[in-house]
Amino acid sequence: MLCYSLGGRTDDRVLKQLCDAKDTKGLLEEFCSQTGAETTRYQPFANLANHFLNSRKPSGLTFCRNDPKIIQGSVAERKPDVVLVSTESPHLEYGPELPKGPTVGFYWDHVHCSVEFKVKATELEKEAEAVTSASYSLSVPSHGYTGGTADLQMKSISNEDSRKRAAGSPPSGQPQAKKSDHRADHSEERRQSAFYALEMLSHGRYRSHVINITIQDTSMRLWFYDRVGVIMSAAFSILDLALFGRVMFAMGSLPPRGWGFHDFISYGSFTHVRPQPTGSRHSQRQTNKPALPPVFDHESKAPRATTSPEPFTGTVIRFHNGVVVTLKEIVYRQYALIGRGTCVIRGEVKGHSDLSGKDLMVKISWPSQWRTSEVDFLEAAHTYGLNQNDEHILGHIPQVLLHQDFYSTADGPRGKCGFENDDHRVLRVIVMDSYLPMTQLHTASEFTQVIVDVVKWFWLGHRALHEGPKILHRDISMNNIMFCRGRTTG
Repeated sequence: MLCYSLGGRTDDRVLKQLCDAKDTKGLLEEFCSQTGAETTRYQPFANLANHFLNSRKPSGLTFCRNDPKIIQGSVAERKPDVVLVSTESPHLEYGPELPKGPTVGFYWDHVHCSVEFKVKATELEKEAEAVTSASYSLSVPSHGYTGGTADLQMKSISNEDSRKRAAGSPPSGQPQAKKSDHRADHSEERRQSAFYALEMLSHGRYRSHVINITIQDTSMRLWFYDRVGVIMSAAFSILDLALFGRVMFAMGSLPPRGWGFHDFISYGSFTHVRPQPTGSRHSQRQTNKPALPPVFDHESKAPRATTSPEPFTGTVIRFHNGVVVTLKEIVYRQYALIGRGTCVIRGEVKGHSDLSGKDLMVKISWPSQWRTSEVDFLEAAHTYGLNQNDEHILGHIPQVLLHQDFYSTADGPRGKCGFENDDHRVLRVIVMDSYLPMTQLHTASEFTQVIVDVVKWFWLGHRALHEGPKILHRDISMNNIMFCRGRTTG
């Protein structure tokens, strides 16, 4: 089933040659021979994975140990054991032909995939003995393998916990039967992986989904997270080099969209080292410590250029009508793994004479595709206000300047894998005029004027929309009351 999310055709002849190669066996033995602390397996796994990942052609990506570095860009102090990052990342340090890890902490928008380990010492010794005596015979079919990683069965677990509770589990807060250590370990591993996906979707580049890896001893799972829920693969053994190799081959062939990055959003390259963000617990803890030394280019020995920690600054969104929107700083971004994932960013428009030079707001979100679009509501309200020549409506609702639906989860891996889910979501981008939140009111007179306008709107405009086009706003809150300085209509 993973052929849709990982993709790529596997040449079994090449795969068998690679699995039988002496250096491959050596890398596997090195991985399994680390029977001490869990951390001793991080880089050996990265070396084995990279051996397959880039064996056919350079993928532009590399696995490397991240622990104990904290990933930057969030106040949450999370440090995945191993991460998959771009080989262009200037935070990446290389040893003799192998990535050693970050010189300073990566940012979440550098991370394509995270790997979380959980190891039992008793199991490691058994695995090491098994690898030492293994013959490495591979069950690769002679007819040629064309299904990517279709061997791996996938299971949607979006509502698994609620189903289990409904099936008779005691509610939260009541005593429960003690679970086995293996189950507890798996739960912790699963939780950590979800946390990393949360950070990537909330603090990294805007993406539709995340693919992560969890490893317990030598048992490996793939996890797919999107705005609808979570899908997990069946567990498989890293000792099954044929299957492990297919997974790594597929990962190495994924285009940016396969990792969840959208082709209508153009990001800059990884040519900069960004300063550590201020305001986080991590940066505050480092306040009394000496500053990190500057990072130098390997060839010129000159410090690399730094830029803002904003992941969207300079990013470009291209609409189908040819209009180009350049993004600036983030105004609001929802911290969520599942749901709308709303992100509001300042922007400016190029290629549209009426909008060029205006201060605009760009809203990117994943609403349910079965719900009526807010664009439809706003346009219906605006049309009604024009027909009625009602300034109480026209002066109090934002006008949609640009909008487009770019992508649906039904068109991605979730839909193609055949998971029936009524909550498919659509990636929607809306461009509107820029307004200010009420927290930006500076004087009592400004505050009074805004409150008067709000009362007028609620009594006249809100009522008119309810009685006319049958629109009822059911979420009148502080976040939905904004103003434009210099205008008395709100």
